Amino acid sequence: MDSAGDLLREEDIMPNDTIKIEGFVEIRNGDTVIKVKNRFVQTLLQYILNTLSLSATINNVTIRGPMNSYNMYVGSDTGTVTAYNTAALTSPLVGPGPPGTAPTTIVGSTQNPSDGVFRIIITATWNAGTLPGNPTIGEMALYKYVWAAGNLKTFAWSALLDGSGPILTTRLAAADGAFTPFAINSANPLIIVWTIQLSFV
Repeated sequence: MDSAGDLLREEDIMPNDTIKIEGFVEIRNGDTVIKVKNRFVQTLLQYILNTLSLSATINNVTIRGPMNSYNMYVGSDTGTVTAYNTAALTSPLVGPGPPGTAPTTIVGSTQNPSDGVFRIIITATWNAGTLPGNPTIGEMALYKYVWAAGNLKTFAWSALLDGSGPILTTRLAAADGAFTPFAINSANPLIIVWTIQLSFV
C-alpha cells in the first residue's frame, strides 16, 4: 500500500497543506551579535504528537504544559554535532551540575505577526559576571517540560501528570556550522532570544 507521501504529487499540494516549524536564535554579548537557525531534536516532535493524541477528562487536575518548567543553558563544546536524539548539552558551563548555570532571568511571550504565522519567543539573560572567566560558548539549548520524558505515547493516552522536565528540545551548536564559537565578555550580559515559529507553507 502506498504511503500518504507516495499518493501526493507536488501539484496536489495546496496552501495550508503543510505546517513548517522553525527555530531562530539571536545572541547578544557586548559587541557580539549572532542571528542563526537552531536544530530541533525528536523530543519536541514527540511532545507535539503526544499533545494531539491526549485523551483526558479534566476535573481539578493540574496540567503541566511545556512552559511549566522551562529554561535555557549554554555550553563550551565545539565538536559535537546535533543528532535527532541529542538529549543534553555536551559541556554545560559552570553548574552546579548539569545542565549548567541557568540564566538570571527568563521570560516568554507569544506572537501572531501575520496570517498563518505563530511564534513563541523566549528571552534569557545572564547578568554580567554570571558566567565568569570569559568562557567560550560553543553550544546552547532550550529545555522544556515534556510529557512522558520525550517518549511517544499510545493513542488516546490520559496520564496527565506523566512528565519529566526540563528536557532538551532544541539545540544550537558551533559544530553544526551554526555560528563561530566566541568568548563571553563577562563585563556584559549574555542575552539569548529564542523564537519557535509555526507557519503554513
